[in-house]
Amino acid sequence: MKHTTGKKNAEVCLIVITYNGEKDIIAFLESLNEVSAEIAYSFVAVDNHSDDGTTAAILRLAPHAHIIRNTDNKGYAAAANQGIQYAIDHGAKYVFVANQDLLFEKDFFTPLVREMESDLSIAALQPLIMLDPERELINSCGNALHPAGFGYTRGYRLYPSVSRSALGNAPKKIFSCEKSDVAYCSGAAVLFRISALKRVGLFDEEYFMYHEDTDLCWRLRIAGYRCVVDPAAVVYHHYEFSRSIKKFYYMERNRLAMMLKNYSFTAFMVFIPLVLFWEAGMLLYSALMSMSGKGTLTWKEKVRAYRYFFSERVWRSLLAKRAAVQKSRIVPDSVIVRLFDPAIEFQDVDNPLLQLIANPITRCYFFLARQILRMF
Repeated sequence: MKHTTGKKNAEVCLIVITYNGEKDIIAFLESLNEVSAEIAYSFVAVDNHSDDGTTAAILRLAPHAHIIRNTDNKGYAAAANQGIQYAIDHGAKYVFVANQDLLFEKDFFTPLVREMESDLSIAALQPLIMLDPERELINSCGNALHPAGFGYTRGYRLYPSVSRSALGNAPKKIFSCEKSDVAYCSGAAVLFRISALKRVGLFDEEYFMYHEDTDLCWRLRIAGYRCVVDPAAVVYHHYEFSRSIKKFYYMERNRLAMMLKNYSFTAFMVFIPLVLFWEAGMLLYSALMSMSGKGTLTWKEKVRAYRYFFSERVWRSLLAKRAAVQKSRIVPDSVIVRLFDPAIEFQDVDNPLLQLIANPITRCYFFLARQILRMF
């Protein structure tokens, strides 16, 4: 792959966010150095205060890289914004934001840039993300967004099929993965159009981690842009589903903030009963998990997520951000929710209560909600 040298700035900037990932970043860079493409790019690594050999590995394997070293862990959103701002300041037209635990197909980059160049309506473009080392299985063929704010990967741990007509009588483990619009693109590997980011803003740094990609793509769609997955480009992700207490807190907190910010007033009122239904379910589930002693999805962390909103600073910030989002609105929520998914279909959180009660109720409510939103 061609790297930028001299004074000429590249139109594409590849940004990786690192944190104590020496082993991952070595594999990342060795894979990246094998990529062949016609596209020249600049490379920025934003390190969140690693205390291992991460930055030394970058200097050794990617001497052309610009490294931003943070003195503390700023989280994914703020670190990504640092890289994006560097790209903006140096005249880039696109930014590819990547996790440190990615590996690349040799021709992954060019199809993405060419697709962006050919369609100005696309603001976020995701490759097909496969698992590593289980490379025949999908990690994400674009991501799904639930009307209660839950996000999850489409096609997780299924086998990809690029054509619906090719499915035939194929087993259910096959997922039809075609180039299509999606509710949001995975922040693990996504190409953004900088002119669109300038218009709607960068990642929300208040999120620290989790749902920052969901929120940004939701805002892009509100402003009239498209978020697309293109399986012609492929990367591999050393992904493991986490059930950490910290993840539960941030995901629940940020999910609520995202809905408060991005739903129009009408849509918010329409979906409040459904959101409350899911909140009751999450409270019950977290209480059961707390009593089981498993230590994740705990009642304490759920209450902590609610407590976050008992702050004047938080509400001032939320209301200001909400005003900015609604001011940018071109697309009504009756159109936005067409890409929402009322059923959570994610293997690692599958359970009978979800499949037999929560999903059927949500499907029915979502159908009625869409009819109501069409009237406004």
